[in-house]
Amino acid sequence: MKSVQKLWEKLETGEALTIPHHLGIQWGRYVGPLDGPGLQDVKTGDSSATNGPKLDWTLPHDERLRPVLEMYSEHGTSELYNPNDPLAYEQVRFTGATSGNGPHYARDAWVAGLPMGVVAASDNHTSHPGLAHTGLTAVIAPELTREAVFDAILARHTYATTGARILLDINVAGVAMGQSTRATGDVSGSVSVVAPGDIAYAEVIMNVRGTPEWRPIARWDDPGKMLTDTFLVSVGDGAATIYLRCELKQLVNGRVARAWSSPVWIN
Repeated sequence: MKSVQKLWEKLETGEALTIPHHLGIQWGRYVGPLDGPGLQDVKTGDSSATNGPKLDWTLPHDERLRPVLEMYSEHGTSELYNPNDPLAYEQVRFTGATSGNGPHYARDAWVAGLPMGVVAASDNHTSHPGLAHTGLTAVIAPELTREAVFDAILARHTYATTGARILLDINVAGVAMGQSTRATGDVSGSVSVVAPGDIAYAEVIMNVRGTPEWRPIARWDDPGKMLTDTFLVSVGDGAATIYLRCELKQLVNGRVARAWSSPVWIN
């Protein structure tokens, strides 16, 4: 298989899903001590980075077989290209990888109009999933069964955390995260965050389809361990992507603790 599109031809809709992970990463030369226990140094033939899984979001997309993307793993965050983010690949120093410049990240997928939710995973190579700093997927499902969990992922009823047990929810124009609706003018929304430690901030971020700009439309600083509030935003008569993210004050195993919702899409 040379492309995910070729792979999809072999899969049956509703019986399989594919998830792109550590978007935009570039595997590079070892540049210092790594955080990963027992991992070997990552080296290339020279000091330049090698190619990584840089996603081309302009290629054909099948939302039934690729409903979500990986927002975070122990390698780092795939939210956007920002090498200075404390959760960027080169900052967490798990394998010595770096961030590849280009439109390969989660926000770029959304700007391209792809309706993809978010998940997170450990990918720590030591068979210890669910550690507090390595990535965790939260699934909102009606019951704890295999079928219900996979149905919820296919429906994008998910959010991602760095591993911290954060409860997070956003509703915009009457629909839940991962869903889309039609609306114009001013729309109302609500957010809920419950965290195991003090919340540094929570913010709702919006992109208007057809533009590269992302901007915060609501923000709460130092709300304590629990936040429940509403907000109002004008979406005009265009399409918009809206999602919620939050960050805790205290580091977990030396890393920032963060959570991201799947977006709500206004069409």
